[in-house]
Amino acid sequence: MEIGGRRQATFVLRMWVEGPSPAPGGKVLWRGVIEHIQNGDHRAFQELDVALGFIEKRLKSETEPEARGM
Repeated sequence: MEIGGRRQATFVLRMWVEGPSPAPGGKVLWRGVIEHIQNGDHRAFQELDVALGFIEKRLKSETEPEARGM
């Protein structure tokens, strides 16, 4: 998507704590979903690296000549 002559991509990241609150000193399990707004693709994750990989993949596909119709 272009805004003001700049190509942009928009992502929404939603995160929540899974399960009941842990005992003091216990580990908290975070889960999340990331969505690419322009095309509606989304991915659930438990590790931030998965969310970052999702962003990287979408940005690469947005900048490839075939994706832009060239």
